[in-house]
This record gives sequence, C-alpha cells and structure tokens, in this order.
Amino acid sequence: MPDFKPALPGSAPFQKRAEEWRHACFQTENDGTNTVVLAVRLYRFLEEALELVQALGLDEEKARDIVGYVYNRKEGDPPQEVGGVMTTLAVLCEACNMDMMECGEVELARVWTKVEAIRKSEAAKPDFSTPGTPSGPPVATRTPSVQPEFLFLLAAAREIRGTRTVLRGEGIAVPAEAVRKLWGCLQDYDDINGFPGGGRPPEENLPEHEAGIVRGARRIRHWHDRDTHMVVSHDAVLDLQTAIAHYDAELPRG
Repeated sequence: MPDFKPALPGSAPFQKRAEEWRHACFQTENDGTNTVVLAVRLYRFLEEALELVQALGLDEEKARDIVGYVYNRKEGDPPQEVGGVMTTLAVLCEACNMDMMECGEVELARVWTKVEAIRKSEAAKPDFSTPGTPSGPPVATRTPSVQPEFLFLLAAAREIRGTRTVLRGEGIAVPAEAVRKLWGCLQDYDDINGFPGGGRPPEENLPEHEAGIVRGARRIRHWHDRDTHMVVSHDAVLDLQTAIAHYDAELPRG
C-alpha cells in the first residue's frame, strides 16, 4: 500500500471528493439520466463489496446463499442500510486490523492517477445498465427457499462438504465446530417447521428441493472425537454431498 497522505485540514468531506473524481473519470455517465447513473453506481458498489469479501476468503457458494437470503426478505430503508454498511465495514476493518478511512484516502489518491486505465477497464466490463444487454457468461439463477432457516442449514451443509478429511479405516474427520453448527441449524429448522409442541417435520411433507438436504444433514452423527474433529461415516458425508449436488442441479437455471 502506498504511503498514506491524510486529507488537508478544511478539505471537502470524503464523499464530495470521491464524487468529484467520479465526475471527472466517468464523463459518459454524466450524459445519462439519474436512473441510469444510479443503476451503474449500484452495480459498481456491489462489485467492489464482492471483491472485498472474495479477497478475505468468502467462497462463491456462500455468497450466492447470502444473496438468496437477502432477496427473500423485505426491502430495507436506504439511509438505515447505508448506516449498516458503514457500521459493518468499520467492524470488519477492525477485525482485519485495517483503518477504513486510511484505506479510502489511499485509494482515492491512487485512482486519480489511473483515470485513463480505469476508463478502459470500465469500457470492457458488461453493460449491466442496458436492459437485454448480454452481461458476460450465463449465471445460474435459482429459486431459493423463502425460509432463512433452510438457507442457514444449506450453508452449514456446504461447510461440512468443504472441510472434511478422509481417514483410512476410520471414516471422515470434520471440524467439530462445523458439525455442531450443522446440528444447530438443523435443530432450528426442525423447531420452526415441526409440529406444534415439538417433533421434527416428516421429510415427505418438506418441499422437494429441501428434503434431500435435511435428510443428509440428519445422517451426520459422529462416531467418536479425534482432537478438534468429529469422525463421521463415509456414507453419511457422501449422502450429504450428493444431496447438495442434486439441489444445485435440479433447481431452474436461466
């Protein structure tokens, strides 16, 4: 990272200075309607947010699960959501030992020196603002469950699949924390979808695309502990892996 040069005393707020750069760099945006400009800014903000979580290790499958979870909820209030973005970004930066304002000032100074290169890069990106315009390789579209508890269960199941270690003659070792997380998500799912007063829901009564994941999760029972891991059967993990594959393959795709 280049040397940090703080803003001069009395300089305009960061937001205004960033807008000055956008106005100078993306002159073609200034010819569009406010709706078009807003649409482009939404796409670019989401792109940068995804690049940040990708850089910090979040995998694509979990990102897709979160997108499904968010878009199955009621729309929020924009000013409150901006506050949420700033608050969670500040907490994230603190956890990663980064100063969010320092990072912002350094990046703003950098992009002023890269105006032509950034214009060329933006010109090569998909034009998401034009309806019907191809936007790169086709992306799978899903009809996710409207139930957040199922999406949490699915994410926990994917974590089991991604962290397993095969042990010769013993089974499969899975981090104990991942197994407990799966059990907790499964218990929440059963509590919400089960019978009044207790009792897990029969699998035949579950939505078809959920039943396989739930069935596979219920089979994850550990044989014994091994250091920080739990050892479970090969067949149970294979069933869960197969259920996830079927879930991903059978839902509608665009």
